[in-house]
Amino acid sequence: METLQWTCLLGLLSIQAAPCQSENPVVSQNPGAISLTKVNSMAEIRCNSSLSSLLGLTLLRRYSRDRQVVYLSVPNMKLTAGWSYEHRVSVTGKCCDFTIHLSQLTVDDTDGYYCRWTRFDARTKEMMTLQSEETIIIVRERDPRDDCSHNITVKSILFILGLSLLVIVMSIIIGTVVWYCTRINVYGPAKVHRHRQWLCPLHSDRQRNGST
Repeated sequence: METLQWTCLLGLLSIQAAPCQSENPVVSQNPGAISLTKVNSMAEIRCNSSLSSLLGLTLLRRYSRDRQVVYLSVPNMKLTAGWSYEHRVSVTGKCCDFTIHLSQLTVDDTDGYYCRWTRFDARTKEMMTLQSEETIIIVRERDPRDDCSHNITVKSILFILGLSLLVIVMSIIIGTVVWYCTRINVYGPAKVHRHRQWLCPLHSDRQRNGST
């Protein structure tokens, strides 16, 4: 019985909350973050809304004193680019789902970008604005993986040079040993033979008897 009461209560609350949720305007933005690995790259930010009677869409930079990147007048689709974005921003799509294209991005373009919608509220006769969550854009001068590849290449070159040097040193050592052993085998026996011939008493006696 108690479970049934809780079920009924939750059902009533959901019915009452449904109209409130439908009245709340919805704005969204994606992606949440964009990481670019080199300059002059491109980025796309998608802004959409379920609002009606939209007047304009503005893309701003949050951490640069809300600097305006671009403003789109929705009724006539007129585009007004901010300073330094005149030739590297464009907008595609239709109301109320737009994609903002940013090109030739540099390290200075690293920032948080957010969409702000403007509409006229016929009920209150006032202008209202709503903004979505930001998209973080990070632009690097080069890909960190390139640094790793560069380090690997340098290490490979050093390893090859070290290995080549070791081979050369070992070749010199082996060549010296072979030359020394060959020299002993060629010249050693003759000297020993002459030495033994000079020390041999029997040979000396024969030489004396022959001489007499």
